[in-house]
Amino acid sequence: DPAEQRQAAEGLLKLARSTLSLRDETPLRDGVMIRSVPYQGEPSVDWLLERAPIGSAEKVARILAHDMRVLRPSHMSLYMGFSGLPSGSALAALERLGRDVLPQLRKGETLALAS
Repeated sequence: DPAEQRQAAEGLLKLARSTLSLRDETPLRDGVMIRSVPYQGEPSVDWLLERAPIGSAEKVARILAHDMRVLRPSHMSLYMGFSGLPSGSALAALERLGRDVLPQLRKGETLALAS
């Protein structure tokens, strides 16, 4: 769903902004929440939609496989609950990851994923 993908990309950008705000000695807040402050050189939502692992299972698997080949991590932690994404959407994304993405990654000849 393109609208849900855009919402996920917007949430990812908000998460990046809030996380980078933690570098400040006194991060700006809106009540108890850290304020999402734009930063220099931040990506656009359209850039994230094109390059982040958001979208079809095939796209997500391709991006994750590339990242694993290049970065060679010992483990990965994937975050589904972006700011503003309803919990039902986050749960559905997690289910799709297990059902549709991980099997594609396990098929990859150069990737060693535990079953």
